[in-house]
Amino acid sequence: MKKVLIVDDSPRVRQRIAALLNESPQIRIAGEAGSGSEALQVVEHVRPDTVILDIRLPDQNGITLLKRFKARYPEMTVIMLTNLDDPRYRQVCRNLGADDFLSKAMEFEKIVDTVTHHPAHRNQRSRPRKEDIMETFNNILVVSRSTRHCIKVLRTGIALARKFDARLHVLHIIHDPFNVNGWNLPVPSLDKEYKAMVARARTELDKMIHKEKAEGMVINEWVKDGDPVKAIAQAVESENVDLILMLAHREGRLEHFLFGKTNDAIIRRLPASLMLIG
Repeated sequence: MKKVLIVDDSPRVRQRIAALLNESPQIRIAGEAGSGSEALQVVEHVRPDTVILDIRLPDQNGITLLKRFKARYPEMTVIMLTNLDDPRYRQVCRNLGADDFLSKAMEFEKIVDTVTHHPAHRNQRSRPRKEDIMETFNNILVVSRSTRHCIKVLRTGIALARKFDARLHVLHIIHDPFNVNGWNLPVPSLDKEYKAMVARARTELDKMIHKEKAEGMVINEWVKDGDPVKAIAQAVESENVDLILMLAHREGRLEHFLFGKTNDAIIRRLPASLMLIG
């Protein structure tokens, strides 16, 4: 009997999947999870044979979770079940070790047969190969909000673009958080401090980009203002971005106060792999 974990942010979808799986005497539902962090805890506790995994989760990307599962539990079968029925997502998931990829709209009824007919892995064949992971990182997007901590993000992006021979894209977000309704600013001088910080950081970022271009690296740059989530989503779609690098906001940093909520929105919406740089 196969133990199955269902990972989807929708309780209704989890109920539908469970109802189908319960019809098979060969399947036992070992648990459910509505987020990536919850899924990691449940997997560690119950060690399922199979995970049915959605791509869009509230706290982290399902593709990133797939990589973590396959790196830590290579014998575990992972079946992607998503509304993002796109050939690019299918190929990325396959390269990272996904055992199958089902469309919620077109293949929902195939869940039981797919789970039943996938043999339990007892070897290392499902572990993604290093060269496969490298192939998925063809377009790397660095999200810069022109703060000094974003310098580290750009430096990491340059290093990864060299390592994976990937195209590098830099998106400079011009976003004025002080014009957003609902902010309760702690100090009157914060607006002035923020603008001075942006100016200093942007000068340093421009120097780094100019140096790399002078040495032959091709770097595509955009400057966008307004909604940062929309700007990043557009860049991901137009450039087929498969890896996003952006700043991880920590408590005590000005960036955390200004952009913490925005980061959460980006993580929930985007299908590409995400690397947060601390």
